[in-house]
Amino acid sequence: MTDQRPADAYEQHAQELARRDATIVSPMAKYFAIAFKPAARILDSVRGSMRSGWSPQLRFDKCSGTGASGSDPRGLAAQSRLPPEYDGVLCSAVLQHLPRSQLFDAVLDLRGVLRPGGRALVAIPRGARPGLDQEGRDVVGRLFNGVTPAELELLFERVGFSTLARWEDADALGRPGVAWATFLFEVGAVAGNARLTSSPRC
Repeated sequence: MTDQRPADAYEQHAQELARRDATIVSPMAKYFAIAFKPAARILDSVRGSMRSGWSPQLRFDKCSGTGASGSDPRGLAAQSRLPPEYDGVLCSAVLQHLPRSQLFDAVLDLRGVLRPGGRALVAIPRGARPGLDQEGRDVVGRLFNGVTPAELELLFERVGFSTLARWEDADALGRPGVAWATFLFEVGAVAGNARLTSSPRC
């Protein structure tokens, strides 16, 4: 059974989140030139207005028309119904809201929309989220599943991705105790492929 509460929380607070995020550019945006070739076709699964930081060199398609909007984490499953015609996928601040039992299928669906050699740029919170209740929910009911960067990397590799790079960033909103791990994965890349960054992995 899907969990409606994260989607309801984002819907209820949509205007507040949009105002908060409107002037913030996601740290993920600085990795676009590394992750994707010019004119690449990108499927945007991000939540919120600040998450992507649009690049004029790339062609973005929103997921909302397929029911796979990042504002609704349950909608990732709808991506499996899309043809594998994308060069890249953005997935920022989404996967941490899915029940752990749904993570494998969600990542498999992301792989399914990518052409051979397609890339996924994925960001999740790093470290324990402060202020959660016993179920792992925040004050507005959003689930945080606690998936770690190491677990996420293993999961993507299990479904046929290779890890090309990983970066660590502070929270763009300056929230205490919140940091982000951003990964660049590639479909069908040779295991052991040279990394695109010399940053240490942890």
